[in-house]
Amino acid sequence: MFAASANHPGKAMVAIAIVGGFDQRVAPTPCSPCGACRQVMAEYQTLYGKPMRVIMFGTEKTWAFDKVDDILPFIFDSFNEK
Repeated sequence: MFAASANHPGKAMVAIAIVGGFDQRVAPTPCSPCGACRQVMAEYQTLYGKPMRVIMFGTEKTWAFDKVDDILPFIFDSFNEK
Protein backbone atom coordinates (compact mmCIF):
# COMPACT_ATOMS: atom_id res chain seq x y z
CA MET A 1 0.00 0.00 0.00
CA PHE A 2 2.80 2.39 0.81
CA ALA A 3 4.48 1.78 -2.57
CA ALA A 4 1.19 2.20 -4.45
CA SER A 5 0.52 5.46 -2.62
CA ALA A 6 4.06 6.73 -3.28
CA ASN A 7 3.88 5.85 -6.98
CA HIS A 8 0.34 7.20 -7.43
CA PRO A 9 -0.07 10.05 -4.93
CA GLY A 10 -3.54 11.45 -4.48
CA LYS A 11 -5.30 8.41 -5.97
CA ALA A 12 -7.68 6.39 -3.87
CA MET A 13 -7.24 2.65 -3.65
CA VAL A 14 -10.46 0.92 -4.62
CA ALA A 15 -9.49 -2.66 -3.71
CA ILE A 16 -6.78 -4.77 -2.15
CA ALA A 17 -6.24 -8.52 -2.55
CA ILE A 18 -4.49 -10.49 0.18
CA VAL A 19 -2.95 -13.91 -0.50
CA GLY A 20 -0.97 -16.07 1.90
CA GLY A 21 0.81 -19.36 1.61
CA PHE A 22 3.87 -21.45 2.32
CA ASP A 23 6.53 -23.31 0.32
CA GLN A 24 5.71 -21.13 -2.70
CA ARG A 25 2.12 -22.40 -2.72
CA VAL A 26 -1.04 -20.42 -2.10
CA ALA A 27 -2.87 -21.48 1.06
CA PRO A 28 -6.21 -23.27 0.64
CA THR A 29 -7.95 -20.93 3.10
CA PRO A 30 -7.96 -17.13 3.05
CA CYS A 31 -5.22 -15.26 4.85
CA SER A 32 -6.40 -12.26 6.86
CA PRO A 33 -4.33 -9.11 7.38
CA CYS A 34 -2.81 -8.35 10.78
CA GLY A 35 -4.13 -5.58 12.98
CA ALA A 36 -1.49 -3.08 11.86
CA CYS A 37 -2.31 -3.72 8.19
CA ARG A 38 -6.03 -3.34 8.89
CA GLN A 39 -5.32 -0.02 10.59
CA VAL A 40 -3.36 1.25 7.57
CA MET A 41 -6.15 0.14 5.23
CA ALA A 42 -8.70 1.94 7.42
CA GLU A 43 -6.61 5.12 7.35
CA TYR A 44 -6.36 5.08 3.53
CA GLN A 45 -10.08 4.45 3.20
CA THR A 46 -10.88 7.33 5.56
CA LEU A 47 -8.37 9.66 3.89
CA TYR A 48 -10.06 9.35 0.50
CA GLY A 49 -13.62 8.97 1.77
CA LYS A 50 -14.31 5.97 -0.47
CA PRO A 51 -14.82 2.34 0.48
CA MET A 52 -11.90 0.04 -0.30
CA ARG A 53 -12.88 -3.52 -1.23
CA VAL A 54 -10.91 -6.23 0.61
CA ILE A 55 -10.43 -9.65 -1.01
CA MET A 56 -8.83 -12.49 0.96
CA PHE A 57 -7.91 -15.32 -1.40
CA GLY A 58 -7.37 -19.03 -0.85
CA THR A 59 -7.34 -21.82 -3.41
CA GLU A 60 -10.41 -23.49 -1.87
CA LYS A 61 -12.21 -20.47 -0.45
CA THR A 62 -12.18 -16.71 -1.02
CA TRP A 63 -13.71 -14.00 1.14
CA ALA A 64 -14.65 -10.57 -0.24
CA PHE A 65 -15.72 -7.53 1.76
CA ASP A 66 -17.14 -4.28 0.38
CA LYS A 67 -15.17 -2.04 2.72
CA VAL A 68 -12.50 -2.12 5.42
CA ASP A 69 -15.17 -1.50 8.08
CA ASP A 70 -16.39 -5.05 7.46
CA ILE A 71 -13.12 -6.51 8.81
CA LEU A 72 -12.37 -3.77 11.33
CA PRO A 73 -15.62 -2.77 13.06
CA PHE A 74 -15.93 0.58 14.77
CA ILE A 75 -13.14 2.26 12.79
CA PHE A 76 -12.67 5.87 13.76
CA ASP A 77 -16.10 7.51 14.02
CA SER A 78 -18.19 4.83 12.25
CA PHE A 79 -20.30 4.36 15.39
CA ASN A 80 -21.62 7.93 14.97
CA GLU A 81 -23.24 7.17 11.60
CA LYS A 82 -26.65 6.24 13.06
